[in-house]
Amino acid sequence: MTNKKKVILIILSVVIVVALLFVWLEGDKFARENSYSGPKKLSNSIMNTELKDIVTQETFKLSDFEGRILLIDSFHLSCEACMTQHSKEKLLIEEMPNVVLISFDANSTDSESQIGNYAVSNEYYWYFTQPPKKFVKSLSSLIGNEVTNARLVPTLVVCPDNYAHLLRTGAKPLGELKSEIVDKCR
Repeated sequence: MTNKKKVILIILSVVIVVALLFVWLEGDKFARENSYSGPKKLSNSIMNTELKDIVTQETFKLSDFEGRILLIDSFHLSCEACMTQHSKEKLLIEEMPNVVLISFDANSTDSESQIGNYAVSNEYYWYFTQPPKKFVKSLSSLIGNEVTNARLVPTLVVCPDNYAHLLRTGAKPLGELKSEIVDKCR
């Protein structure tokens, strides 16, 4: 190998290492600035935002379910882990029918008909919605940006006192979902 090629290879290696270090540091900074900091009471604005169920076309508000436990997840149709989570949530509402499940898609590239077809074809009988941007922004401001990042498979447990608890990221097994609901909403 010529000296010129060695120098180019060394420079390229240094650039790659610096770029990876930068990405790692910026990702850590983002996580620190936007990380979940404990349960938060949902505001009246969030609770009373009118949402539309994509399957039935009926409108609803979170406040319509006063006194009940809500499980809210963020998803989009190209998220494989989200689909896994939905299969666990289907089992959850069969075992815990008093839990109200709401899946919201903040990804504007999924159409209502695509989401509706997905819900119906998988026999997911819960609320699917594409909430207004104001709702998404308010929820992100209150809970943290991760709540709307579907790739993280974020799941909120909202207890009857309207306090929202963000569960760990990633698809969660049925047993974990059940125990988290019981633990958070004692």
